Amino acid sequence: MKLLSFCFLSAAVLLLQLFPARAAFGIDFIVPASVSQMQCLLNNGMFYSTRVYHDGEGGGCDGIGGQNIEAGYAAGYNAGGGVLPYIFPNAPTMVSGTNTPEGEVQAALWCTTAAGFPHGGIYWLDIEQDPYNPWPDCATSSSYILRMIAELYNYGPIVGIYTSAYEWQQVTCQTEDTALGRSHIANFTSRLYEIARETQPAREANMKKHGPAQDVISMRIATNETFRSLHATPVGDSNLTVLLWYPHYDNNPSFSDFTPFGPFKSAFAKQYSDKCNTCGLSSDCDWSPIS
Repeated sequence: MKLLSFCFLSAAVLLLQLFPARAAFGIDFIVPASVSQMQCLLNNGMFYSTRVYHDGEGGGCDGIGGQNIEAGYAAGYNAGGGVLPYIFPNAPTMVSGTNTPEGEVQAALWCTTAAGFPHGGIYWLDIEQDPYNPWPDCATSSSYILRMIAELYNYGPIVGIYTSAYEWQQVTCQTEDTALGRSHIANFTSRLYEIARETQPAREANMKKHGPAQDVISMRIATNETFRSLHATPVGDSNLTVLLWYPHYDNNPSFSDFTPFGPFKSAFAKQYSDKCNTCGLSSDCDWSPIS
């Protein structure tokens, strides 16, 4: 895949709330899938992720991703479960100023809305270096990511980030190895707390605006007693989460290898292989725990 809760949500809780009950394995891919292939995935209880916005030629909709969302719905996936669209930000335009983070989010929302994906679903930001379109300096990159998160929170209670420890450090300069790296982590997390306070009214209003199904999802998360007791934050935003999806191709669908990095203290999902061929789709293999 070209892919924090500072009030981290249990992966098991989130999957039970949003995914089909048996969906612990999944795939991510950028190739076109047919309805029958999506039915195969659904019959096997799998979630899927597909790219809906990419960085090529100034950034734009990924038509294949939109088709995959439509095929998934035609196969029986629903808006609240098993569908994880991801956005690959267009780094060069951060320098040129031709795109804004808010503009990229709006463009991505248009792409997915056109394919039937509702506001209120979980969107993922793919944060990694592209050798052909490198990210700018760390301060600019970090600010851009934070502004994308803030904009996404206007449309739903959950944002996901796909990245690895190496890619995250390359883009944001956040590392525990140096005093400067640790200060970058602290500053990034502090700004996330501010975003939590600033966006909570808009998130609540927009979740109600965009339909009862999405509002039910958000309220179930916000009122879940286990979640609230374990993941409440100093600013009281216990229904705010940023989730981590990380790659490590060790063919081991577990978090036994996970080491916290940057602001991420736990993970939601793991991409454990890049050599899947599930239901005839060339893809990466993904896993998330479920109880």
